[in-house]
Amino acid sequence: MRKKREGMWLCPSCGRENLGRFNACEEGCGNPRPKSVEFYLPEDSPIVTDPRLLAGANSGQDWYCDHCTGANPGAKGGHPLVACAHCAEPRTQADEAHPRSRASVSATLRTAQQASAAKRAQKNDASALRRAERIERATLTNGGSDRPVKRRLRAILAFGIGAILLAGIAALVVSMITPAQSVPGKIASLDWQRSIAVDRMTTSRKTGWDVPAGGREINRDWRYKTTRQIFVETRETGAVCGHEDLGNGYFEDIPCTEAVYRSEDVSDWFYTFEVDTLDQVRVARTSGTTPDVYWPNVRTGHHERIGMKSEAYRAQISRDDGQTDLRSFDFSTWRTLAPGQSVSVTLNSWGKTIGVKIGKDLE
Repeated sequence: MRKKREGMWLCPSCGRENLGRFNACEEGCGNPRPKSVEFYLPEDSPIVTDPRLLAGANSGQDWYCDHCTGANPGAKGGHPLVACAHCAEPRTQADEAHPRSRASVSATLRTAQQASAAKRAQKNDASALRRAERIERATLTNGGSDRPVKRRLRAILAFGIGAILLAGIAALVVSMITPAQSVPGKIASLDWQRSIAVDRMTTSRKTGWDVPAGGREINRDWRYKTTRQIFVETRETGAVCGHEDLGNGYFEDIPCTEAVYRSEDVSDWFYTFEVDTLDQVRVARTSGTTPDVYWPNVRTGHHERIGMKSEAYRAQISRDDGQTDLRSFDFSTWRTLAPGQSVSVTLNSWGKTIGVKIGKDLE
C-alpha cells in the first residue's frame, strides 16, 4: 500500500489555510469549499497513519453537489455517499468529482507560506502581480538592461546577412546575363595514356562469426561471443519521485522505480574459413605524344587475369590572350587533332573555359 499524506487548501474568501479533509473553511470564515479550490502538499506533510484519516484518504474523489455546490466525500463509513450531506439531494451524473492529478516532487511540495503568499498577492493586488510578471518576462527575454544593445546587434547582423545575400544574387544575375566570349587559339601539343591492370586470385585463411558467400569452412568451435542484458522486472527503489492528488484533500506517494536486468552469456559458432579474393597486383601503362596509340602488351601468370582498362587523351591549347588550357577529349575527337590546328575557346563571364570548337564547328 502506497503511503498517504494530507494536503491543504486555501479559502478563496478569507485566505485561511485548511486541512485537506475539511469541506468548509474550518479555520476562518466557515464558507463551503468551492470546486475551484486546488489542493497542495506542504513540504513537511507527515505520512498519514491514523485509521480514520486513512479511511478518508481511501474514500475516493470528493464530489460537488450540482444543487447546492456543497463538497462531499466519495464514501463514508466504507460506503459510497449517494446523497449530498448538505441538502440531501441524490447524487447524479451532473455532480462533478474533484479531479485527480500526478506531479513530480518539485511540482507538488510547496510550503504553506508560499501558497498563502501567492494567493494573498493574487487577491489583494492583481494588477501589481501582472505588472511584475511582465517585468520578469521582459527581463528573461531581453536580458534586462542589455535590451537596446542586443537589439542593435541583431539589426547589424541581419543587415550584414542581407548584404551578403544580395551580393551573391547580383553576381549570379550578372553571370547569367553576361554572354560567353570566344578566344582564338591553337593546339600546342597532344598526349595520351593507356593502362591495363592485372588482378590475381589469392586464397587467404580468415576467422569470424560468419562465413561469407564463396568462403569455404575449414573448422568451427562453440565459444563465448557477448553478454546480453535481459529484463527481469521493475521494482521500487524506496525513494519518492512524485505525488498523486487523490481529489479528496489527500496525496499518495509515487515511488521511484528502476528496471532490473540479469546478465546472460551468449555463445555462438566461431569459424575458420578460406576465401578467394581478386587483388590488383600491377598496372601496365603506355603513353606518347604522337597519333600512334596502342595498348600495353600484358602477360598474365598463374591465377592472374586482365583487370580494369583506362585511357586518357589530352590537348594543350595556347590561346591568343596568352593563357593555356589542358583539355581532355574522347578518342574519336582527339584523333582528328594536330599540333598547330586552329581552335576557338569559349569562356564564361568568370573567364573559365567551358568549351572548345574544332574543325567544322569554327565555320
